[in-house]
Amino acid sequence: GPWSRPEKIVAFYFFVLSGLWTFRKPISVGDFRIPGWSEWHPHFLDFSDASIGIMVCLILFFTPVGRGDSKRLLELEALKKVPWETLLLFGGGFALARGMQASGLSALFGEVLGGFSDWGPGPMTLLFNFCMVFFTEVSSNTASTEMVLPILTELSKKLGVSPLTLMIPVTMSASCAFMLPAATPPNALVFSTGKLKVKEMASIGLWLNFVAIGLITLASLFLVPLIF
Repeated sequence: GPWSRPEKIVAFYFFVLSGLWTFRKPISVGDFRIPGWSEWHPHFLDFSDASIGIMVCLILFFTPVGRGDSKRLLELEALKKVPWETLLLFGGGFALARGMQASGLSALFGEVLGGFSDWGPGPMTLLFNFCMVFFTEVSSNTASTEMVLPILTELSKKLGVSPLTLMIPVTMSASCAFMLPAATPPNALVFSTGKLKVKEMASIGLWLNFVAIGLITLASLFLVPLIF
């Protein structure tokens, strides 16, 4: 059927949100440069993708469904449907990752792994895949990858191999943690259904972790040199 007025308004805000996200930072295509709107004023630099998303969502709480209608596009009842426990799990994971960096534990982790540089590419790939899979169970995938990849760059020089040999499998391993809800976004989505307990996810996810480590290690040893 035809679009209703609320649907049209939500679609409009969606395109506004997409535009604000897309053009927040400058876009350069060769010599052609599209300036980002965050450059228009110093205070605009404080905006992030998250704050823009929250701002547009808040507007929906104040936008009426129709002219003269007291009902809004988003009502307070919608807040009850938000999976707050999943969001808190994710926030805890990011906070834990930040704490590991601020405390120096991440640097210590890098120094310990650096002592295994004499093992060779195969065992080193297996070791780093193992560490990354279980490390990202309790930390941010992005933060963990950012922390480990510089270490791998230096190790690859000592091993005399291309950095891609270690960096590609470890980056893939960061998304293959299956034990805890906060490990990856897909885990959180599955857990938010309420049909799984953490104990169940951990018991099955442990075996999936080992399967992922083995598959990624084999694929990286045979496919990465062949492709690159």
